[in-house]
Amino acid sequence: MGLRLARQVLPNQLAQLVKSVVRDPSAQVRREAAITLRFCQGPEADQAWAELASQYDGKDRWYLEALGIGSDLEADTRLAAWKAKVGTKWNNAAGKISFGVAVPKTPCPC
Repeated sequence: MGLRLARQVLPNQLAQLVKSVVRDPSAQVRREAAITLRFCQGPEADQAWAELASQYDGKDRWYLEALGIGSDLEADTRLAAWKAKVGTKWNNAAGKISFGVAVPKTPCPC
């Protein structure tokens, strides 16, 4: 509920607020944090999203959807931040992020 209220009251501080909950043990809180980043721009928001994305286990469909919403308007920079964070450790179940996030510059793996 706090992040939803913050979207209305503190729109310029959302990335900072999200950073405070990116390691929350509750996937529900992290999903809400990912959605909150949708209209945030800049490196701080990208890093927060990458931290959230790096915790994706490859199983929670709603978490993947929240990551997609949170990266919708900044997909290139969000995915680049995630790739920089995980390096070569992307090729696992969590690698679905690269397909669950609409990125214009991502080549088709076909």
